[in-house]
Amino acid sequence: MEDMALLHHWSIVTSQSVGLPADVASLWQTVFPQLGFKSPYVMHSILSLAALHLAYLNQADRQSYVLSAARHHNKSLVGFQEAIDQFGTSDSIALFVNSTLVFQYAFRYRTSITSSK
Repeated sequence: MEDMALLHHWSIVTSQSVGLPADVASLWQTVFPQLGFKSPYVMHSILSLAALHLAYLNQADRQSYVLSAARHHNKSLVGFQEAIDQFGTSDSIALFVNSTLVFQYAFRYRTSITSSK
């Protein structure tokens, strides 16, 4: 159920908070999760970002969300590496999207979590 709550938060809040124009944010809101259903490592990246966003928003549950984010991020990286090792043209979009999400994890939300302690 935790993962479903994270996906819901992604769809309703996190994907809209990236600061992109509405047409691009809608890609984050709908297309990225659809891609995640086909490429689990993308879904794990989505869930990791949603958990970090919740950690940023909820001081009381911060540690729990940060641990959840790290767990999903690690799963994402394992799947991402496997996908790179088995690279095919059909995987290129998922690899690009996941690279974008990993960048967000590393620089956008992670920085805000560590700097606001």
